[in-house]
Amino acid sequence: MIWVAAGVVRKSRKVPHVRLIASRRRGAAVLARVAGGERVHVPAGLDIGARTPGEVAVSVYAEIIRLR
Repeated sequence: MIWVAAGVVRKSRKVPHVRLIASRRRGAAVLARVAGGERVHVPAGLDIGARTPGEVAVSVYAEIIRLR
């Protein structure tokens, strides 16, 4: 996961929003090891207490709608 996050950060200089779908704890651990990780927001999605994959998808989609 760390090398994927590093690649995304390097290639996303012109992308306005970079989000990582992970728990806050796991996301913080990954981004602490990635140069430029401060540009990535963790976790992706609105905080609706999502637990299942479907709920996480709704949470992420809701954040996309909020940001447009």
